[in-house]
Amino acid sequence: MLFRSVALAFPWRLEVGHGWLRSRIRRPRVRRWLFAWLRGVTKASAARYPRPLEAEAADRLLGRMAECGALGEDVKRWLGVSRARLARGEWKPRAVVDHHDLWAGNVLVNRDALARPMGPSPYVVIDWAGANLRGGGFADVIRAARAFGASDRALREELIVHCGLLGLWPRDAMSQAMLSLAGLYERLECFPERTFAEVASRTAGAVARVFGPEPEQERGHG
Repeated sequence: MLFRSVALAFPWRLEVGHGWLRSRIRRPRVRRWLFAWLRGVTKASAARYPRPLEAEAADRLLGRMAECGALGEDVKRWLGVSRARLARGEWKPRAVVDHHDLWAGNVLVNRDALARPMGPSPYVVIDWAGANLRGGGFADVIRAARAFGASDRALREELIVHCGLLGLWPRDAMSQAMLSLAGLYERLECFPERTFAEVASRTAGAVARVFGPEPEQERGHG
C-alpha cells in the first residue's frame, strides 16, 4: 500500500526499502548519501542559527519531556543530567533542523539519477509533517544509522563531526539528543507515548554505547 501511494505521488521514484534484496544492496550507498546530507543540514542550521538556544527555552522543553510517564529511568536520568549541565552553563544547546522520522520508507530513490553521477540527487527525503526547524538534530543521525545499518564506530564518528559543526564537545551529544527528543515530544499528536519512550530509550542507549559513560573531552571536528 505504501509503495503504491508513493508511486502515485512520485511516479519516477521508488522507496529505498522496497524489496528486501534491493534494500540490502542499496543501504551502504544510501547511508553514505544520507550521512552527507545530514551533515549539510547541520552545517546550514549552524549558519542559520549561529547563537546557542536560550537556556530557559531549552530547559522548558526538557522539563515537559520529563513529565512523560512512560519514560524509562535511563532517559529520565539523562534528562536530569542535561538540565543540570544546562543550568551550570556546561552545555550551550544549538538549534538544528529535525526531520524526526528518518527511516527507509521516507527516503526515495530516483532510478534515472543513479545512472548520472553528475546529475540531480539520486535520493530525496519525504514526510516533513513532524519536522522541527529548531530541534536538536542528533536523534536524526542516530535513527538514520539504525535504519541503514551503520556500525557503532560509524555512528560515533558522525556524532563527533556534528558536534564539530556546531562548536560542541562530544560530551554534549547526549544533551543534544535529549533536546531533539524533547522537540519530538512536543509534536507527538497521535504518536503513542509508550512508543515515544521506546524511541527515546534506543536513542539514549545508542549515544551511551558509542561514547561510554564519559565521552572524550576534545571538541568535535567538522
